[in-house]
Amino acid sequence: EQTDKIIEAINRIINKSHKLKLIVIYIKNEFKQSIILDIVTKGALKEGTIGAEIDPRIKIINNNIYVKHIMDSFSNAKLDKFLIKNRVNHIYFTGLDAKYCVDKTVQAAFNRGYKISVIRDAIASSSDKDRDDKLEEFEQMGAYVITVDELL
Repeated sequence: EQTDKIIEAINRIINKSHKLKLIVIYIKNEFKQSIILDIVTKGALKEGTIGAEIDPRIKIINNNIYVKHIMDSFSNAKLDKFLIKNRVNHIYFTGLDAKYCVDKTVQAAFNRGYKISVIRDAIASSSDKDRDDKLEEFEQMGAYVITVDELL
């Protein structure tokens, strides 16, 4: 139910970021061959499959695409190197799933000293309640939780 609204919100952010010449980074989640993961994800995130690709409705404006194989996006060391090289100190989060991948990456970003903003209406989860509970947790951790309109 959240997907269409979130993709629209993310594309608004991408468009504005592009106009302002701000850095946009994309994260792909891929799993290597694993019987257990295939069962849990129904093969949706298997490396090399269409399910592991960025949703085609998301506007791609650059090649800043990083692949992760576990929930934490910083598990790909190239991401942190890119952020350091480009002197990024504040990260704005969009994406899914608030309870898992977004959560692990937000925690990893805090551990690295980044300032964090999470865009409320550009984050998905299995339910609105799960998303809202996690957003409240992010605020308690010190993240700014804002809407797309507040950002733009």
